[in-house]
Amino acid sequence: MAGYLSASEERALEERLEAYSRGSSGNEVAVLTVQTLGNRPLEDFAIDVARAWGLGKQGQDNGVLLLVAKKERSLRIEVGNGLEGVLTDLVSGRIVDLVMIPEFRGGRPAAGIRLGAEAITQAAGGDFSRIPERSSGRRNKKASGFLGIPVVLIVLFLIIASRRGRGGRGGRGGGMHGLFWLLMAMNSGSRRSGGFGGGSGFGAGGFGGGGFGGGGFGGFGGGGGFSGGGASGGW
Repeated sequence: MAGYLSASEERALEERLEAYSRGSSGNEVAVLTVQTLGNRPLEDFAIDVARAWGLGKQGQDNGVLLLVAKKERSLRIEVGNGLEGVLTDLVSGRIVDLVMIPEFRGGRPAAGIRLGAEAITQAAGGDFSRIPERSSGRRNKKASGFLGIPVVLIVLFLIIASRRGRGGRGGRGGGMHGLFWLLMAMNSGSRRSGGFGGGSGFGAGGFGGGGFGGGGFGGFGGGGGFSGGGASGGW
């Protein structure tokens, strides 16, 4: 496990994940730590491993991979297609940013891995009670800053349009027409932001580091349906 977990900690976590996979949900969670990604993008590496291992039950795609890269000081939660509705990108991001990264930054990587795995299994079952909420003040500050720019642009546009409109009726109509297209362009831009694709798969033998999870290392249910859902972060 790239030196993050002692032998006893590794056994305890493995037993917990195996017991979880045998539970009523049937979800499968695997943990993989590597010394380095070998210059590969974190997201591509994670999705390739998850697909190669066949994480999740066949036909359900209810697997999750927790990947930690030591040299790059980065981690990722890769979520199977069947769990994206409950273990959303936002929830995964809260686990990464608010549960795991503080432990890694505090020099407690073993606790970060253990708490992250526990939060994943709970969230996959619809229990979010142990996942901290993001600061509402921080969200509101970002939102107000983002919304302030369009408001200023709209006000300036209306002032210019009203001045042009004084020369005749056609000027005002043209100004409102321009405002409509400005709003449409802003809305279209917001819809296009975010999102990414996955990478291509390759054999499990191509991955280094230590890994385990429900069903045993490499012995999962044959799902492997992953499309890039999840979240990443670094410390």
